[in-house]
Amino acid sequence: MTSASLPRRARIPGAHVTGRHCASTGLANLANFHGLPWTEALCFGLGGGLGLWYLALPGLRPSRLVHGRSLDFERRFFEAIGAEFRWVEGLAPQAAEDELKRAIVEGRLPLLLTDIYHLPYLDDVHFPGHVICAWAYDDDAETFLVSDMHRAELQAIPYAAMAKARVCRSPPLVHDGNVYAPSSLPQLDEAQLAPRVVAAIVENAARLLADGPNFRGAAALDSWLADLDAWPKLEDWRRCARFAYEVIERRGTGGGAFRGIYAEFLDEAAGLSAAVAALDLAPAMRALAAAWTQLAQALRELSEASDPRPGLERVRDRLRGIQAGERGYYQRALTLRSAG
Repeated sequence: MTSASLPRRARIPGAHVTGRHCASTGLANLANFHGLPWTEALCFGLGGGLGLWYLALPGLRPSRLVHGRSLDFERRFFEAIGAEFRWVEGLAPQAAEDELKRAIVEGRLPLLLTDIYHLPYLDDVHFPGHVICAWAYDDDAETFLVSDMHRAELQAIPYAAMAKARVCRSPPLVHDGNVYAPSSLPQLDEAQLAPRVVAAIVENAARLLADGPNFRGAAALDSWLADLDAWPKLEDWRRCARFAYEVIERRGTGGGAFRGIYAEFLDEAAGLSAAVAALDLAPAMRALAAAWTQLAQALRELSEASDPRPGLERVRDRLRGIQAGERGYYQRALTLRSAG
């Protein structure tokens, strides 16, 4: 189907689901569209969504970046359920637009990555890797209609804005027209799902606890604590604190640096696996979510302070508690390895 042969408009039938985080909401939409009645939390957990990042980015604003979600979350989700997954990416702009339209015409719901800076209904700040689903297009209006997190109505994006939003070449979140629109997904029953849920919990905990670069996983908390002494010297320390607060508590995390969503996943996992239920992991994760929320509030207060030193001490105290709680949870979750 060439560009010239595409109809001038098309729409995929069906209703979208809303949620709190872009990627897990997008995955829930795709799963539900293909007949899998899975929640956002289940999709988040199957994808090993928990993450920890602390990045020093000299020359950028903010110059320190904190994040609580893992990268490559989408790939892990599809691999966990046994689906073939490959982003279609790197196409020329018109070819990328045609590929997206073609999926809609063929009734294949597309999942795609965007930079929210170019989405007209979101903030004018660069934040790439934002996941949306495209449900319709109209050549006369030159717009796509997309679903996005908690918005109940489909959102209109002009073609020109969509083309810009789909490309970001600034590490660490790089994408080049990435779209995935499968014709089907594996149909898993509860018996097939249970071992995949257990494996996802173990993999996520092991990945965060593993030795590796000091900017990710449990080591990121060590790096953040060590770097706090440098914060008063940063020209943008207030902005760093404010953005960290937003990324932990407000920007599509569901609160508590995604830990609240993950706790819901652990509740569902306990219903599928007796081994998970016996460990009682969900309360520990809820306690971590509350601790991250308290850290976020300390960061917000720091961003409004005239003197950073008292606020930084409160941040340091909160971080130390989280540091112990995160490592304790990972070690506990890893005991599920014996459950198979």
